[in-house]
Amino acid sequence: MLKKIIIFTSALCIISSVLAASTLYWFVAINPGDAIRESNIKQILGKQSNVYYSDGTTRLGVFFDQTHRQYVQYVDIPQNFVNALVACRRQPFF
Repeated sequence: MLKKIIIFTSALCIISSVLAASTLYWFVAINPGDAIRESNIKQILGKQSNVYYSDGTTRLGVFFDQTHRQYVQYVDIPQNFVNALVACRRQPFF
């Protein structure tokens, strides 16, 4: 009897784990929703950042008002630039 309970509990845990993993895969990989779409992320990254006083309502200025960041795809970055960054990182800090 105890062996049947252990087998049933183990099977139930395995089935629950597979179901939870499948649900997570569905929401992350197959149907992530509008918040994670590439076009929405690019729109958010392109916005300017307002800076406020400590009261939280009076605007002090804007970050990147004159110079905005430009986000590029990894494939658009020259390979020599990537190699230079990697070479700088390999040097010890001490």
